[in-house]
Amino acid sequence: AGGNDALQRQAAELRRQIAETEAKKEALVRNQSADAAFLEEAAPELDGLRRQVRDEHGRVFDDSEAICPTCGQAYPPERIDDLKARFNTDKADKIQSITERGKELAALVKEAQARQKSSMREIADCGDRLETLRSHLREVTDSIAAPPAWETTTAPMRWSWTSSGNSSRTSTARRRNNAPRRRPSWT
Repeated sequence: AGGNDALQRQAAELRRQIAETEAKKEALVRNQSADAAFLEEAAPELDGLRRQVRDEHGRVFDDSEAICPTCGQAYPPERIDDLKARFNTDKADKIQSITERGKELAALVKEAQARQKSSMREIADCGDRLETLRSHLREVTDSIAAPPAWETTTAPMRWSWTSSGNSSRTSTARRRNNAPRRRPSWT
């Protein structure tokens, strides 16, 4: 029984490690799924940002903005220069804002891709570790000596009579070693 105790403790430790590794693997799979969903959403957003930058670069000052909407006359040259300068500043600010957002998103995409690659390796490692732990657990549990079932005992219990005439239970082996059995008296 002492050897079984050590094996039982070892089996319990292996079960704990298996549960821990399964939990880690499940967490990695969840994180990988979240990264995959993020990447799926980020790709069209990056494409949209690239399109916005191209469109913004292609935008030019509209000469119709150099005409007063109220009276229909052209603005003086100084006013037109101010309008063009404001247009170019707004255009540059917008391009910079879109570019910054694109760079942030691209960095997040790169991080998510790296995490996914790392997660795939770790998930595979967890799978290998689980296989090894389960195999070792099978070996340990197979080597635990189980006591024989009561049906397989070699010396079944039988009733016998003692010298005083009282009955008691003794094993067949014990009865064979005793003196001749006495028959009970029925009177």
